[in-house]
Amino acid sequence: MSSSAQWPAYYYFDPQDWKGSSEAWLMINEGTMADKILEEIDKVFRLLSEKGCFSD
Repeated sequence: MSSSAQWPAYYYFDPQDWKGSSEAWLMINEGTMADKILEEIDKVFRLLSEKGCFSD
């Protein structure tokens, strides 16, 4: 994950091939997709907090 003055947090997004790859569907079926999403959100939240984006 990176940051700059214009973008407090960003990283390269490599979307899944939902038609050709079963990884995302397996994660949904196994109930692990939400955990992965929350992990990513937590990383972004921590970075934004460190940059002072939530200060009053």
